[in-house]
Amino acid sequence: MGEMDRKLTPMKGDKSVVSPPDFQAVGTLEGSLQLQDSQLFQFVTVDGLTLDTLLTPRSYPSLRGYCERIGQPFPWTVYPKTDPQGDIIFVRLSGYPPSEDRKVDEFWISGRVGQQQAGVISVRIHPNRCLTLDGVRSVPLRSFPPFFVNLQGELPGEAIGELWRFTCQRQGLRLEIRDGFKVKDR
Repeated sequence: MGEMDRKLTPMKGDKSVVSPPDFQAVGTLEGSLQLQDSQLFQFVTVDGLTLDTLLTPRSYPSLRGYCERIGQPFPWTVYPKTDPQGDIIFVRLSGYPPSEDRKVDEFWISGRVGQQQAGVISVRIHPNRCLTLDGVRSVPLRSFPPFFVNLQGELPGEAIGELWRFTCQRQGLRLEIRDGFKVKDR
């Protein structure tokens, strides 16, 4: 894996966050929205995979600008969900365009390692954001239920309970670990 002592940095433009986003699952996919019925969409990647999707409220303004492009591929920031084998089964689309330094089919996963079995690593994501009060205390800005993202790959030694940050590449429906480093011990 990559360097073990790298420092994480807060996301750009979010100066109220106490620490970097310790828990996240985000990536970039290029594809098109296909209207399934009057209110449901599916996301079709440029290589032809069809994924169920949910549009976040922030994606609505983006959709207004892209209505004429529905059915045409373009890059989206997405939040993936996987099944126990590691296949992507669902993506939530964000209204934020991908940053220029992010490549299509690349994902960034940060969370606690839950299990390691037969080349599948289960990472627990608990995406809460905190605001600093008086430089010491922090208060959650939003609270979301935790979920797991399953990745293809191996980790050195026993990593269960440790906080890791991974860079993954989408291969078909799987997210394969390309690089990673331990952020914090158990």
